[in-house]
Amino acid sequence: GTRVVFADNDYSTKMQTKRTGGETVMELVKNDSGAAMLPNKVVKYGAAAGERRNTVDAYAGANDTGHGVVDEFLPAAGVPNGEYFWMAVDGPCKIINSSAAALVIGDHILTSATGEVGKRAAEADNDDYIGTAEAAIATSATGIIYFRPRVV
Repeated sequence: GTRVVFADNDYSTKMQTKRTGGETVMELVKNDSGAAMLPNKVVKYGAAAGERRNTVDAYAGANDTGHGVVDEFLPAAGVPNGEYFWMAVDGPCKIINSSAAALVIGDHILTSATGEVGKRAAEADNDDYIGTAEAAIATSATGIIYFRPRVV
C-alpha cells in the first residue's frame, strides 16, 4: 500500500487542531475481511501470497502482531468489505482500551481480543508491545497511543 505522513491533528473538525504535535504514517490498504472493519481497531495484513501491505483481512487477536490501526476518522460503521482505507502504521493514533484497568501515560500495551488493546501486565525480556499510551485511557474508552508495530 501507499504510505503517506500526516500531521497528528484532530481532523474531525474544520479547525484541525493539533493533538500531539507528532506525525502519523498512514498506509492505504483494502479491507478483505469479509465484513466492515471498525475505526480504532488493530488489524493484520492479508495472509495470502501477494496480499502483504496491500490488504488487511482480520483484527489482531490477543497478544498478536498488529500491523496497523483502522483510521479513527472513518464513520462508526467502519469501512465496508472490498473498500480501501487508511490505517496508521507508525505514530500517534486512537485505539480502544478493553483491559480491566485504565491506561496511564507511558503504559506499554498489547493487543487483546477483536483488535482492541490492553495494558501489558509486566515488563518482559522480549519486546512484544505494540505501543505506548500517550494519555490516560479509561476502560472501554478510546484514547491516543503511539503505535509502533512489532517486527514481523
